[in-house]
Amino acid sequence: VKLIQARSASECFAALNHSLALRAFFNHNHSMQKFTASTRFVFSFNQRYLAGLLRKFGRQDKLRSVFFGTLESKGRMDPLHFCIAVGPISVYLLMLGLINLRNRPFLTTGARDGAALGIGIAGLVIAGPMELFFPEGAASQFGPFVWLLMLAFYGLCVSLAVLMMRSRLVIYNISAEQLRPILGQVAVELDPKSRWVGNGLVIPNLNVHLHMESVDWLRNIQLTSGGNQQSFEGWRKLSIALNQALQPIKVGPNIVGIGMLLASGVMAAVTATWMLTDQQAVARALVDMLRQ
Repeated sequence: VKLIQARSASECFAALNHSLALRAFFNHNHSMQKFTASTRFVFSFNQRYLAGLLRKFGRQDKLRSVFFGTLESKGRMDPLHFCIAVGPISVYLLMLGLINLRNRPFLTTGARDGAALGIGIAGLVIAGPMELFFPEGAASQFGPFVWLLMLAFYGLCVSLAVLMMRSRLVIYNISAEQLRPILGQVAVELDPKSRWVGNGLVIPNLNVHLHMESVDWLRNIQLTSGGNQQSFEGWRKLSIALNQALQPIKVGPNIVGIGMLLASGVMAAVTATWMLTDQQAVARALVDMLRQ
C-alpha cells in the first residue's frame, strides 16, 4: 500500500525497505513459514511496481543503474524457468506435428491423450503455481527433494483426472466424412443391431453409446461417451476393431502439422540459445530453485 501511494523515488525506496524487512522477518521466523509464499509474491510485485515508478519519476542515471537495473533483472523470467515452461510444450507440439504429417490416421484412447496433455503443460505448472506456492517449510526439512514430492503430487492429480474422464477415442489426421462409413462398418461387424442417430452411434450388445465430434481444420475426430452407463470392455473391443480397420486407410498429410513443427523448432531454438548465452543466470536460477 505504501508503495502504491508513493509520490517520489525516496518514498518508493522507503516502502521497499519496509517490504525487505517484512520478508526477512518471515524467512527467519519459523512460526510464520506458511506466509512465506505470499510474501515472496508481494515482494515480486513490489519489485515490478517500483521499476515502473522509477521510470515515471526519471531519477538520475546512477540511481537507475544501481537500483532499477537490479530490480528489473530480478523481475523478469530467467532462462532456466523459460526452458522448464516451454520445453514440454515444444515436445508435445513436435509429437502432434509428426502425427499429423503421417499418411494414415492415428487412433489413441482418451486416457493416453489426456496424459500426454498433462505432461505437456507440466512445465507451466512447475514454473508457475509450484514456484509461486512453494512450501518453504517443507523445503527446510527435505531440501531439494521437496520437488520430487510436488511432482509426484502433480502426477497423482493428472492420473485422477484421467481416470475420472468418460470413455473416449481420439483419431488424428482424418475427416468426419472419411471416418463415418468406416466406423459404421466396424460397428455392424461387432453388433448387427448397431444404428446411427444423427452424429451418435449406438452399439447395444457392447453397451456403447457414442457421439462423433470433429474439428475440421485440425482433421481431428473424437468419439465421446454418450453417458455414464458404458461398458469399458465394449469400448476396448471397439478401439481394437477400429484401429485394425484404419490401418490400410491412406490419407494426405495435414498441413497444420508443419506449423506445429515450426512452433516446436522455434521454441527449442530460443530456449537453447538463451541457456547457452546466459549460463551464469541458469546456474543462479538452479541454485535458487533448489533452495541451496
